[in-house]
Amino acid sequence: MHRLHNEHVRLALSTAFGPRILHFGPRVGPNLLWVDQDTPQDDGEWHVYGGHRLWRAPEDPDTTYEPDNAEVLVRGDERTAVVRQQPDRYGLGKVMEVRLDGPGVRLVHALENHGLGPVEIAAWAITCMAPGGVAEVPQPPARAHPDALLPDRRVTLWPYTDPADPRIGWARERVTIRQGGPDSLKVGFGNPLAELSYVVDGWRFTKRGAWDARAPYPDLGSNLEVYTNAQMLELETLSPLVTLQPGQAITLWEQWSLERERTDPAPGR
Repeated sequence: MHRLHNEHVRLALSTAFGPRILHFGPRVGPNLLWVDQDTPQDDGEWHVYGGHRLWRAPEDPDTTYEPDNAEVLVRGDERTAVVRQQPDRYGLGKVMEVRLDGPGVRLVHALENHGLGPVEIAAWAITCMAPGGVAEVPQPPARAHPDALLPDRRVTLWPYTDPADPRIGWARERVTIRQGGPDSLKVGFGNPLAELSYVVDGWRFTKRGAWDARAPYPDLGSNLEVYTNAQMLELETLSPLVTLQPGQAITLWEQWSLERERTDPAPGR
């Protein structure tokens, strides 16, 4: 394990498999990430493990679920780290750069094409949060009709998601999704604010990404996604879809922040 810390937060990266962040939280306090107790093993199968990971989109049962069970190369110190995974059988390499930034983290994710041909792909950063909390997705500010004639965001639903599910709170300023089960639920957003938060154990974890209004995104135009089941909740950001040529890389950055939260947001707050 490679551990980072400063006066505000601490973070731990796996060296046995990954790239994976397995711990993030206050310097003194709980791990806000959900981590599975599955023992790492290089058995050719993908394991959920939990924590924060880098994936490829669009989701595919073969290419996306390529195992990340092998050791990774980690270099850095107590404030920064670079984690590199060897290219998989499809020629895709993964790199995660992590830098502590006050009470938060700056991350740069990269997918590198070491293969022989082009591939249509997007970078996909997934953070598994501890159970018992509520996710919030801020929405663009209201504008009056007829001044606003065109839509300004997208909402995407998966076939297993019921829009009337009581775990979802639809409100003007934000959409909330409460962690829990028993059934899986997922909602995607094409959202120019590019921000997701999760409130749990008295802390608010926020991660911010990017938005390019001219770019195509996976999953019917989603740059943000939230998934939950009985175990945990995932906060997800995605890059635009690109055709990645051999020797090229696509990057996706995130800025994490952490602050005390004194109230528990109810759905639809």
